Amino acid sequence: MQATNYKAAEPRLEHILNYLEANSLESTRADDVDDHFINGFRMWAARIPIISPKGLPRPRTSGTIEGSVRQLRAAINFAFKARKLPHVADFEVKSANEVSRSPWFRANEAQLVQMFRYALVLDHPDTATDKQLIKWRREREELLNFLRLSVATWARPDAVFDFSTAPQRDQWQSHVGYINLNPKGRAQTKKYRPLIPASRQMVALLDANEGPFIKVKSVRTAFRQMVATLDFPVDGQSGMKLIRRSVSTLLRPILDDSGQWHQGRMMMGHVKPNESDKYATPYHPKYMSHALSATEALIDRIEEAAPGAFS
Repeated sequence: MQATNYKAAEPRLEHILNYLEANSLESTRADDVDDHFINGFRMWAARIPIISPKGLPRPRTSGTIEGSVRQLRAAINFAFKARKLPHVADFEVKSANEVSRSPWFRANEAQLVQMFRYALVLDHPDTATDKQLIKWRREREELLNFLRLSVATWARPDAVFDFSTAPQRDQWQSHVGYINLNPKGRAQTKKYRPLIPASRQMVALLDANEGPFIKVKSVRTAFRQMVATLDFPVDGQSGMKLIRRSVSTLLRPILDDSGQWHQGRMMMGHVKPNESDKYATPYHPKYMSHALSATEALIDRIEEAAPGAFS
């Protein structure tokens, strides 16, 4: 496991520890963990709901449960490797396709515009005072930045929150207009973070920014409030990945028509550059030019319908 994964690893492994304690299995050794143990954990975890900060229960998904199984395997393998022992975790981990169901909801362009208008407080009640408007805009400022960077990069929420223009991170390469979603010094993971050309509408925003582009740890609450206000589907349909899913869905037909959907896959980090690409392709004027053009056109339409979205 890498240091960058510890924060996510802790709650996943905590579920395993809770299982051991609840079933008086504290004496279990790492090399005792097999498919029988793991199946017992899966059945137990499925009966334990997730409790929200407000005390509201919701079912624990198969994907969440398997995240703990996957993390346990990584921890066991890491521990044995550190001790130079030949043992590896001897149990099956189900793939994401086996345990996860992708949400069906994708926001259309008009709904994307609604999100920006909400963040900009453009559709406020006529009775709202100037003081209220200032307060609402300040409260939604970081939500607006999340929407901006998510649309412009098609990136996963974790990469969006992690993005910074601090020079030592080498993520905003202003001199060439490129965004590196993977900060300097961070090893790439299976969820690859690509190097992409910046949409022209983002350049001034990024040049004016100092440090993290999103100044708070999370906009999850603000995002949920927006989803509720705009009456988007819930029950896992309108999570933080909604922007990534929606933008790629909206722009895929355009890139398909030009035979350039592979550039969309590159934007999403689903296609990694090979050694030749690293030498010859990045920073070329035509590098990902079709995906960039389609993204910029979408941003222009959003800006026209929601003035201030990217300006």
